[in-house]
Amino acid sequence: IDLSGVTDLDTAGVQLLMLAKKTALAQGRDVRLVGHSAAVMDVFELLNVAAYFGDHLVMDSRTPATGARS
Repeated sequence: IDLSGVTDLDTAGVQLLMLAKKTALAQGRDVRLVGHSAAVMDVFELLNVAAYFGDHLVMDSRTPATGARS
């Protein structure tokens, strides 16, 4: 799933992504998230869910980062 165009993400959106992952695994398939936008990165970090998806978090280079990360 290409997330590079995501400009806003709430917990309902995260739940849908988690459901997609869970459903795919139950069917012996895989779901990969790619092109994580700054909005996605911020929410994933806030909710600490990146490990659930097991994807490398690579932000879309066309999307400016929001704020400084430490």
